[in-house]
Amino acid sequence: LPEGSIVEVHGGPYASGQIVPTFNCSRDKPCFLRGLNSETQPLVGYETIIKGSYVIIENFKITKDLSFRNHNTSTLHHVVVRNSDLFKVAIYGRSGYAFNHILVYNNNIHMDNFDNQGPDSPFFPERDTIGIATNEHSENVWILDNNIHDVAGDAIGTAHGAKYTARNYYIGRNLLHDTGENAVDLKEIQNVVISQNKMYNLYGPSWGNGVAGKGAAAVFHYGPSFSPRNLWLIYNEIHDASGAGIQVGGDQLHEIFVIGNIVHDIFHDDGDANGFSSWNSCKINFVGNVLYNNDNGIDVDSQTLCGQLILKKDRKSTRLN
Repeated sequence: LPEGSIVEVHGGPYASGQIVPTFNCSRDKPCFLRGLNSETQPLVGYETIIKGSYVIIENFKITKDLSFRNHNTSTLHHVVVRNSDLFKVAIYGRSGYAFNHILVYNNNIHMDNFDNQGPDSPFFPERDTIGIATNEHSENVWILDNNIHDVAGDAIGTAHGAKYTARNYYIGRNLLHDTGENAVDLKEIQNVVISQNKMYNLYGPSWGNGVAGKGAAAVFHYGPSFSPRNLWLIYNEIHDASGAGIQVGGDQLHEIFVIGNIVHDIFHDDGDANGFSSWNSCKINFVGNVLYNNDNGIDVDSQTLCGQLILKKDRKSTRLN
């Protein structure tokens, strides 16, 4: 499609095959692919793969993957998806070309692929599905103001094996809740800000957490060889999880920052849930967080790689070695 194109989809449902549009658009003349409005969303029941540049996608109900991914050595940059009801968003480019400048804004994202009964949800084998998949060869990505829920795996993650080709992510003001595993689970990714999100109702019925029934909200760890680099978890509210509010572990090698978060109502029947837990980790800056009404506050394993947890409050700091 040439620059300045506006494609408005009516009718439906469209429920077979695959759609792979290419948008040859520009900053001055962007393209639009849209349904009529947020109340009248055409139903698309097949994977939609977006190629090209400077395109805005809005007002759709897509019940299969919306993919910002490589397709026959395609390129993608400056794309927005907004005001839609989505099944999943996948973001990954290809070796030698990072898909970039991507905004996922104000969408309702849900897979509905497990029996969600809150804390009474039946346990099930790991399915490893993700609401927004942050994968290799992607950069300058904003994930803002979405409602992501009822996903058997994680709401957002994971950069597993990405080797830091996933970078420059801002994850802000989202509602991340009612998942089988975690709200956010990040591994080989760098330069990440996770801010002002609400993470809740995370009871971990999936065995993907290692122990079913112990869900953690924000998890940062190896994947498979390295851990997140230059990650900032700031000003989030986390509550109603059964394992941990914030969990840093499994050979977290690089310095991370946990600042100004509110973590409360983290409980398990065994009484061993933690507001914050860490093991086998390096330098963690834990500053100005509020933890209350949890089974336990801060739980740190003495077996660490760098042996350093930095706690700060009102310009005073305590370093535990």
